[in-house]
Amino acid sequence: PTLVPTLKRILEGGIVIPGCGGGQQIPCQTFESNVPFLLRFMIDKEISGMNWLTVPARHYTRRPSSTCKSTCQLEFDCVFDSIVSHKAEGEWNRIAPLRVLSVDIECCGRKGHFPEAEQDPVIQISNVVNVQGEKQAFTQNVFTLGGCLPIVGAHVITSTTEHEMLQRWAEFVRVVDPDIITGYNTQNFDVPYLLNRGKALAKVKGRVGPSFDRFFHWGRMRGTPARMRDSTFSSAQYGKRENIETTVDGRVMFDLLPYMFRNHKLSSYSLNSVCAEFLGQQKEDVHHSIIADLQNGSDADRRRLAVYCLKDSQLVGLLLD
Repeated sequence: PTLVPTLKRILEGGIVIPGCGGGQQIPCQTFESNVPFLLRFMIDKEISGMNWLTVPARHYTRRPSSTCKSTCQLEFDCVFDSIVSHKAEGEWNRIAPLRVLSVDIECCGRKGHFPEAEQDPVIQISNVVNVQGEKQAFTQNVFTLGGCLPIVGAHVITSTTEHEMLQRWAEFVRVVDPDIITGYNTQNFDVPYLLNRGKALAKVKGRVGPSFDRFFHWGRMRGTPARMRDSTFSSAQYGKRENIETTVDGRVMFDLLPYMFRNHKLSSYSLNSVCAEFLGQQKEDVHHSIIADLQNGSDADRRRLAVYCLKDSQLVGLLLD
């Protein structure tokens, strides 16, 4: 697939065909060369996004664990035309038991400054994991920097250093193995902040090395870190928007904020307003100006902040449902 653009350029630039054109270069028009390879495969096999596929018995070979390139439970090889695609009808219309991870972070910014990943630490990360179709959360927890009193119904995982907290959180993501990572403004804040903060910590003397490199490996492909790129979305209805796209192999990154922008006309798109509109609930009452004071306070103060952080992840899960 990666050779398609190169072949297109060579063919359109002209090639010499023996017996044709008197030895002159003949430019060739390529067909469907702008269609992404994966999309072409889906069209040819009539595969739609997230529909069910079947590979018949004796048409595939399971890979031994020593040769697997991912962390998936099953990894196998098959010939592409043996794959059977099922239209989303009847029994094939059900949704898989997808595992959805809702994330929210809290940062300890300097007075009068919006948090910057190069300087300001991540102090808490809340997580709520739901399985599609189940009413109760699979698990919910908060990773905190510093001590924190217990929270009923949630695990509190405390760390003495930010480096340790981020490492433990990344390991949690790998173990819980979500299909979807969601949140509210995670696309342009939470996820880029975590990755950029990791890069900032990796530059600190004594932090460089394979022990911290593993923090960036959130996906299902072994040895492949999460990666970011700037993107632009433009339309007559929504105007031009600058975004950050993060690729985490094997997981869908779904931000609920852009969804609300595109599908609902509201006077305010803050999480508080959206939750009041759709859920009749609101966030815990903690103003951003006192976050640093709570972090620098007692275990009880950090618990208040953790409850606030966890509530955001819980609300996003309810909104998504």
